[in-house]
Amino acid sequence: MVARSAFRCAGKFGAAPGEAIRLLRETAAAGLSAEGVAFHVGSQQTRPAAYAEAARQALAVAGAAGLRRPVLNVGGGFPVPYRSPVPDLSSFATAIDAAVRTAVRTGVVEGVDLMVEPGRAVAAEAGYLSVRPSTSMISAIFLRCSCLLPLAMACSTQWPT
Repeated sequence: MVARSAFRCAGKFGAAPGEAIRLLRETAAAGLSAEGVAFHVGSQQTRPAAYAEAARQALAVAGAAGLRRPVLNVGGGFPVPYRSPVPDLSSFATAIDAAVRTAVRTGVVEGVDLMVEPGRAVAAEAGYLSVRPSTSMISAIFLRCSCLLPLAMACSTQWPT
């Protein structure tokens, strides 16, 4: 299990490893072709090791299910420094690369086609929202921010007086 993301997604996406292996095998038995596996580390995950562990687990599932050269979809996006610094993107790339190389070197899979979803790392700082809410607007703004996760994560709870 991957933990310590800003917002946990456990149980929201996907299947547990044993169930995923079973589903992939059933797919093959039905004459269909599964091309790969995916993982989502949770929104705003700041630990490169979490991506490496998720990649290791996903590739172990793929190998156990008989996918010799799976597509590995790295989901969840990469974090951005909303309120505190985050590791450089190269730290995440290095961690994922090491996990993939280890899986290939140890025979878990023969090769990997990597697909990466950068998410907020591409667009989070593309614009800014500046508001000066009145007292009557504050609860409505908090309600709306809670529905828009990236905005909620970037919102300041400090209001000028």
